[in-house]
Amino acid sequence: MTSEAMARDIISKRYLPKLHRLIEGEPFRFSVFTDNGRWLPSPIERWSDGFWAGIFWRSWRFCGDAALRRAAEHCLTRLAPRLEGAEANYDLGFLYFYSFALAHRLTGEADYRSTALAAARRLCDFRTEAAGVITHHYPERVAGFGVERVTTKIDVMMNLSLLWWASEQTGEERFRDIAVSHAQRSMDCLLRADGSVWELADLDPDGGALLCVDTAQGLEGESCWARAQAWAIYGFLQAARFTGESRFHDAALRALEYWRRNTPPDGIPFWDLTAPPEHQDARDASAAAIVLAALVMARFWDLETPGGADVLERTLNGLSGYLAGEREEGILNGGCAYYRWGEGRYGATVWGDYYLLEALSGLAEVKPSP
Repeated sequence: MTSEAMARDIISKRYLPKLHRLIEGEPFRFSVFTDNGRWLPSPIERWSDGFWAGIFWRSWRFCGDAALRRAAEHCLTRLAPRLEGAEANYDLGFLYFYSFALAHRLTGEADYRSTALAAARRLCDFRTEAAGVITHHYPERVAGFGVERVTTKIDVMMNLSLLWWASEQTGEERFRDIAVSHAQRSMDCLLRADGSVWELADLDPDGGALLCVDTAQGLEGESCWARAQAWAIYGFLQAARFTGESRFHDAALRALEYWRRNTPPDGIPFWDLTAPPEHQDARDASAAAIVLAALVMARFWDLETPGGADVLERTLNGLSGYLAGEREEGILNGGCAYYRWGEGRYGATVWGDYYLLEALSGLAEVKPSP
């Protein structure tokens, strides 16, 4: 079976039937991961909720079913009020790119564009000028170190999706300038010499100096959390696409080569790429799905990824072995949401299901690509 045929088969036989069952009956509720094969509704608003809208939009784009579009629009209705909420932070890209920006791209409706642009402008407000990056203030880190600091994470490289989109939509230099500055500083602070990445960096909010680097969700400070590496590969490839600059392309290739060297033969990493045998009790298929989507998108963007074709093929084949059973509600098992907190270690995750769908849509040549 060709990759295009495999992609269409998985979308048609896995995604569409499960999504239709999911939106039948009681009102749909946002979830982060599955437990015993069922989506566990989240009691709080999460950074990942926008992926649900993305899943419904892309599924609607594939088959044209009005019920899936209504489900996507229902997600937008629930997400819209969060733009001005007190809890808004640097994850506005995750929340509003995969929901409102993608909705505008697929439908052309002006209201979706307006909301996505408002989110992009608010995301810019989280930039710490002296540090040159989009940051968040974590009181617990300030208390722990006893020194005022702001924090950025490698995840924010993916939130830049909203700024790259806004730059193209409006031509406003501010969006591009902030995205380029953030990508450069992230490369300087978070990309190690061997191509692995730190999860986060603390910086001086007044002078911008780097205070420390750390890994919060990996095994330990010096380790390499798999999902962080996946965010870096996709994020730097995306920066290369929108800027045409070799520095970001080179960064992405270094991160991809580290990934290639440190994943098992089936392409599905352990939750931490440097985990010793005694901690290799969980894979993270969701991280592999992010990398798969990045490599598929790189093809649309005409970006060369030496060795990428091999990684793409083995990752696609590897992920096929993690597809959930027919009676389970999720699509891609083997995700590892929050290993250190013991949450969602083996089931599906909403971002894993989204990025697999994004990759499959690209392989099946269902456009537009992000």
